[in-house]
Amino acid sequence: MQHSLPAIVCCLLFDFISNAFEIEPGFPTACGISAFPRTFKYDATRMKVPATPNSWPWHVGLWPQRAGYFPFCGGTLISDSLVVTAAHCVHDAIGCRNTPFEGLIDMTITTDSALYVLVGAHDYTTADLSRQLHRLQFVVIHPNFTEKFEDKGYDIAILKLAHRITPDKTVRPICFPAKHIQLKVGSTCYYAGWGQELTSWSRGKPVYPKSLREAEVQIDYDAHCLRISSYQFADSNTCIYTKGRTPGDGDSGSGLFFFAGNNHRWFWYGAIESSPPITQGDYSIVNKVQAVHEWIKVTAISLGL
Repeated sequence: MQHSLPAIVCCLLFDFISNAFEIEPGFPTACGISAFPRTFKYDATRMKVPATPNSWPWHVGLWPQRAGYFPFCGGTLISDSLVVTAAHCVHDAIGCRNTPFEGLIDMTITTDSALYVLVGAHDYTTADLSRQLHRLQFVVIHPNFTEKFEDKGYDIAILKLAHRITPDKTVRPICFPAKHIQLKVGSTCYYAGWGQELTSWSRGKPVYPKSLREAEVQIDYDAHCLRISSYQFADSNTCIYTKGRTPGDGDSGSGLFFFAGNNHRWFWYGAIESSPPITQGDYSIVNKVQAVHEWIKVTAISLGL
């Protein structure tokens, strides 16, 4: 898949390593703890399954007025006013206009179609007290990103909400890690989103779920993604193994997260960039944290955490 993937990918480390997982100085410390912890689901190891409601309170959906009211991409809250997502999601939302890839993009004048961020939702079609829509004010796209596939990598953007969220049990930010953190190959991960899935009743055709889904995946060797998708994979990417539970259309931009056992918090570890068609392929591509960490840090602080 080349475009539009809402999702969340969460990496759970089972083996403790000597480097303690730490929050990057200057970022929120009231983060990464869910009031509704996910329940174990064996089926999540081989397919997408319904997520425990509100177990991923930092997961958001991008909600475009131009394309209709549904979450066409995912993202992750890293503060009360900032969301990290894939840059191509913003490009898709703007449409045929020329996207200004440099500097601060004011979404209220760049496009005549508003872009919103959906927070606190499980079933995005249900209007309940936890579900909120926040209008997007500004976007900053990584300066090395371009929509041309031959110029691959750095598919990442930071979104600034017009108004800060009020954290509660269903909405709160994830922790942003210190730069030295690096997951090992084989680390177990999770992602969640409203993207396409295959079900026993869909007769082999992808369908869009109304309620949030999740799946278990693993960090894999970069060489595997490079071998099967050399035109998209770059040094700024990380490869994840997703056989049987590949992110689908609507899952792009969602975060890659891991659980730090030393402080019992979830941390962000990249955003989903692309995957093969949901019925094909065993691997998907996410940002490499070490490649985008400094840019995210500087940009987030300049936007005001």
